[in-house]
Amino acid sequence: MVKMIDPSDGESIIDPAVGSAGLLVRAMLHVWEKIDEAKHLNEIEKKERKYSFARYYIRGMDINPDLAKVAKMHMVVYDDGHTGIFCANSLIDFDELKRLAVDY
Repeated sequence: MVKMIDPSDGESIIDPAVGSAGLLVRAMLHVWEKIDEAKHLNEIEKKERKYSFARYYIRGMDINPDLAKVAKMHMVVYDDGHTGIFCANSLIDFDELKRLAVDY
């Protein structure tokens, strides 16, 4: 699925039923591979871009607090910088979800 979507640096990715964060991890690694292939960036710039992408463009939520914790730990294992996983019902009003995501 990640190859079909083909996410890039600067594009937000949100999983409304994150589970164990498998999709988010694969998407993050996919974008990180693209960053690694960028010949115009030095190693420090690549590291900064990876961190920035993981911190600001990856979000996931799950209504089950235990699954949200599992997803957070899965993202931490891949050194995502600062996990964007939180516990919420993805079926609530979008403005409320947006507020929760920003507040997180």
